[in-house]
Amino acid sequence: RPFVRCKDRCFIQCLGLTTGLACASTIANTYLSLGFDSHFTDGCNPSAYVRYIDDGGGIIRNPDKAHILKVLNSWRSSLRVSQSDLKIGRCVDFLDLTFGITCHEQVFVTTHRKASNIYDYLPPASCHPPKVFDAIVKGEVTRMAITNTFETDFRHQVSFFMKKLVKRGYCLKQ
Repeated sequence: RPFVRCKDRCFIQCLGLTTGLACASTIANTYLSLGFDSHFTDGCNPSAYVRYIDDGGGIIRNPDKAHILKVLNSWRSSLRVSQSDLKIGRCVDFLDLTFGITCHEQVFVTTHRKASNIYDYLPPASCHPPKVFDAIVKGEVTRMAITNTFETDFRHQVSFFMKKLVKRGYCLKQ
């Protein structure tokens, strides 16, 4: 059993998996794939369903929050979803994406930025080779190009990213 140290006290972990344990996501995915996915789809009949480890999303016509919670919480006693964890609406966040449906019933995606994100990019004075800084910018802009359906959202996300880089001390001309 793993030990956890907190404020000079030592604790033994008795339940669950240690966050960051290399095999934790594989074990969680295996556990949930052994019946949860079919339990949820049979009980809620989503038009589309996706799960990534312990986060999931789906499109359900005329969703009933009480029914969905009942289905989610009836699979195993080890899985509990609170009412505040279940998001229902025409626009919901899933991982680092926001999925929505326009008034014309078109599905769209935008980059979701969590409020807790500190945007702690490498400092510009770091000793990393220049190509590392190029890769950060190219990688993030590529991610935004993929995760934004509309060009206006893409441009907004790029502007936001550039402002965070300037705040971190980067010169945009570089």
